[in-house]
Amino acid sequence: MVIKCFADQIYVHGWIHSDPHPGNLMARKLANGKTQIVLLDHGLYRSFPNPHRKWYCKLWKAIILRDQDKIEKYGRKLGAGDYYKIFALVLSFRPPSKYAPSQMQSYPFYL
Repeated sequence: MVIKCFADQIYVHGWIHSDPHPGNLMARKLANGKTQIVLLDHGLYRSFPNPHRKWYCKLWKAIILRDQDKIEKYGRKLGAGDYYKIFALVLSFRPPSKYAPSQMQSYPFYL
């Protein structure tokens, strides 16, 4: 539920809650017995303009599919420049390559 809440916010509506920690979430039971997630602290939001939102969606798809060409394309479009591999790594905590982490040490972006 929480992931869907934030995913809809970012990928569908183009808004980023800039302070998403457990203290800014609340769960409550509705009269029909269903659980509702309530986001708190609406002081730190950022609008994600439509082209950037679409590029971000495509970047995440590329990260999941480990599509190196698209990771580079959308990482650069989002302003990461030559650091697009590190950008993908920071976003996902996943090496942006088809290789296992033990094989990543020889790559220049491996930290």
